[in-house]
Amino acid sequence: MIFSEILKKIVRENPQGITPQQMRDAIKAHYPDFYDTESHRRSVQKGHCKNLDHALLAQIYAMSRSARWLLVDKTKKPMLFRWNSEGILQSPLQANKIKEPNVSNTPSFRKKECLKKIPAPNPSMVESYLDQFKKLENYQFQEKSLDLLFKQFCPKNTAIEHILLKVCALNDFYSTHILNVYAVAKHIHLQNVDERLESQEYGLVNDIAKVFVNGRTINFYSFASKYCSHHKPTTYPIYDSFVEKVLCAYEKQDGFAGFRREDFKDYGRFVEIVKKFRTFYNLNAFSMKEIDLFLWLAGKEWFPKKY
Repeated sequence: MIFSEILKKIVRENPQGITPQQMRDAIKAHYPDFYDTESHRRSVQKGHCKNLDHALLAQIYAMSRSARWLLVDKTKKPMLFRWNSEGILQSPLQANKIKEPNVSNTPSFRKKECLKKIPAPNPSMVESYLDQFKKLENYQFQEKSLDLLFKQFCPKNTAIEHILLKVCALNDFYSTHILNVYAVAKHIHLQNVDERLESQEYGLVNDIAKVFVNGRTINFYSFASKYCSHHKPTTYPIYDSFVEKVLCAYEKQDGFAGFRREDFKDYGRFVEIVKKFRTFYNLNAFSMKEIDLFLWLAGKEWFPKKY
């Protein structure tokens, strides 16, 4: 069970409402594995929170800001959390206290996900999402397997057999929909990958992405960012549609980087946007990989795909 599911369970069990402090005490009493976690200790050590109780409370508040299933009654002191059967992101009580975002007329930001109000990130929020990721067993073993492949068994890109193994693994684990994996591996083999990775050349991602297959060029952009990221995770963040939506929404709310949606397709510009995001919200204590994970997990929660 992940942290958000525990909060849902506690709120459902208290239809009369429950304060954040009561929720914290319930977690400590009934779900002790989610108290005094590694992320809580880091938050205290870095001075983000006064103590472990404060760190847990901060995690609860961070989750409550974006939970569709939660109604926050601020007419009570302390505030009360109640179950939101309507699934509306903000209750009327919350909406009265939140200013509407300054909506730009820029065509590239007119899509509805860019207009959605989401909570401003802070260290405690990022820590809570990273803690959630550590509890996702399937992803943990997937990443460990890829680390073995990319860093121990096949770290170089001089043998096409090694490249093919890595392409197949990424394609399977991430469902990148590459039908001709050999064509992609052969293309990567021609890109002088190892030297360009060492020199942190961001144009490498765009070069890997564009593959000529069956008479046409296909842009495997997200896959290419994943391929480079698994070689150099702290240098090459992963581009993903969830990451794009979260960054787009924060740009709409706060204008932290001054970009257009089209800029994401230039990988060097994408990295610049992620770095500006990290600096703007005072998240420099986190690596690019950690920021990457936060954006991806937040995007999956706030902008779920509809099938």
